[in-house]
Amino acid sequence: MKDSLLRHKKVFAISALLVLIIAGAGYTLYKKNVYDRVSYKMNVRQVPEELRKFALLARTPQGNVGVYAWKNAMYSALSAQNADITSAAFAKDGAAVVITKTSEGLYEVRSGDVVLYSSDAQKRDISLSPDGELIAFAELIGKEANDPASWSVMTLTRAGGTPRAITQGTSPHFLSADVLLVTTPTSLMTVSLTSGKEEAVLEHKSRSAFDTSVLSSDKSVLALKDQGTNAVFVYQIIGSTPFKVSALRTQTLPLGGSFALSNTKMYALRQNPEHTEFVSYDLMDGKESTVYRLFKQFRPLQIISTHE
Repeated sequence: MKDSLLRHKKVFAISALLVLIIAGAGYTLYKKNVYDRVSYKMNVRQVPEELRKFALLARTPQGNVGVYAWKNAMYSALSAQNADITSAAFAKDGAAVVITKTSEGLYEVRSGDVVLYSSDAQKRDISLSPDGELIAFAELIGKEANDPASWSVMTLTRAGGTPRAITQGTSPHFLSADVLLVTTPTSLMTVSLTSGKEEAVLEHKSRSAFDTSVLSSDKSVLALKDQGTNAVFVYQIIGSTPFKVSALRTQTLPLGGSFALSNTKMYALRQNPEHTEFVSYDLMDGKESTVYRLFKQFRPLQIISTHE
């Protein structure tokens, strides 16, 4: 009888201990998840004013890549069903045009939910005209995506139709409704959409090629990334007719290479195991500052200006 009672007590004690361990683990996990959610919400709402002018490409909870833009004191997601957004541009009213890659491998140019143009050729660097009616982007026409000479700049009306090939290059930016700024492998040039006239603005002196260019939203600063390194050449725009630039500085970016510009700073993403840092560089003296940290629940892949 005593032996049976002792066995029951032992079983009860072990069961109670297991319940406590499981409950404790569950509470710890619950607490961590709650803390993560609250922390994330608080962190997002505390994003500095200077960063709110930029949008972020990041993976959504559904697993695809979407665009997160600052709206109503938080980052709101714009996503495309069964597709990853790879490039985005914003009109001044907040409307977006995007390039998506579908699960079938098609690259689409979209305005909102409307597919304007679709093909299996890779696309990148979407841009929107000042009046919001014309779209520019780069499309792969060669075999090697890493070769800047394999890309062609195209334009497409917001109403859709057949794209128009403009010139060889990438990273088109609208300087006006008629003039595009285009990055070629060896130079930066302007192209008139009316006459087709091309004018070189500056030549690349490195042995490698220009990979991409970024323009500040007020069109006062321009930066060009070198394909062979993480070096970015920053220029102040000192004239529009004709287009002229003056060298400011050369800046080395963190690995990954995504960056955006204001008229006084360059912003880049730096990935760490536990968080993503927004790093800024002063355009005059190059001073580096960590502007903000987002923790691991939210991993931005790219930073972009919300409008040109």
